[in-house]
Amino acid sequence: MNLRHASEAWGLAAAASVVDRVPLSRVQPLAARIARRIFDHGGRSVEIALANLRIAFPEASEAERREIGRESFVHFGWNLIDVLRAQRWSREDYASRLGLEGLEHIEPWNREQRGIIGLSLHLGNFEFISAATALSGIRGAIVARRMSNARIYARIAEQRVRFGHQLIDNKNAVRSVLRALGDGRLVGFLNDQYSRRGSRVFVPLFGARCATSTGVALLALRTGAPVIPVYSVREAPDRHVVRFEPALEFDPSGDRRRDIESLTAGCNAAIESIIRRYPEQYMWGHRRFRYSPDLDHNPYPARN
Repeated sequence: MNLRHASEAWGLAAAASVVDRVPLSRVQPLAARIARRIFDHGGRSVEIALANLRIAFPEASEAERREIGRESFVHFGWNLIDVLRAQRWSREDYASRLGLEGLEHIEPWNREQRGIIGLSLHLGNFEFISAATALSGIRGAIVARRMSNARIYARIAEQRVRFGHQLIDNKNAVRSVLRALGDGRLVGFLNDQYSRRGSRVFVPLFGARCATSTGVALLALRTGAPVIPVYSVREAPDRHVVRFEPALEFDPSGDRRRDIESLTAGCNAAIESIIRRYPEQYMWGHRRFRYSPDLDHNPYPARN
């Protein structure tokens, strides 16, 4: 037994017990105070977030960037609380807290039971996308990476598939993804983090090229499935809306290499557009721009 993993799982269970007993009107302000204090205390995760914000918003003042970063920590804390609370929610509880907009953007493919590639990102409570779509009758599948803590991952995975979606491990996922698309499912990808191996290209995000997985582009070109952005955003303390946006426009040229790069760049442009609308709800603590050919130095703090 891994004692660290066991203690993490115990801590999560204890936190869930506390959250269940304390009203949200008290828990959220407390979490916000703690998150802001953590941010103001500084540290490596804060410096990574600020480095990303300087790249994304060079026109903003440092104070403005710090405020965005501080509030992103608050939203992260609130999202953790929601994930803990949701473990005991019924279908009715979910339905009362989640809205779904932009269904007209997937209806043509959904009606014909054709596969759809859902392009998503770590913004808002992205864990609620699976519940909101499943409760609306959309047949889906989620491509996910396993966590090192198997106990915690098992609890999260259970929530993701609770209402009928499939869960596909990101390792050797191609066959399962193709089968899901062929079965007319919406297959969701979180495609906003640094790609350290496999097929990738350096394409722009906030004006600086970064290593981005080409998996979404390769699948779209192979299957003809549309790439449709989908994301979750918090609209009130206990209210979230999942939104679909129009399918990415793309006209293949026949040059495979150029098409892959062009469509992947289009994915990043869509993700950037969403982040710009809700920067305080995005998770900025990822080293997205490491090894960017457009930066003259490593923007991130060294590991201790």
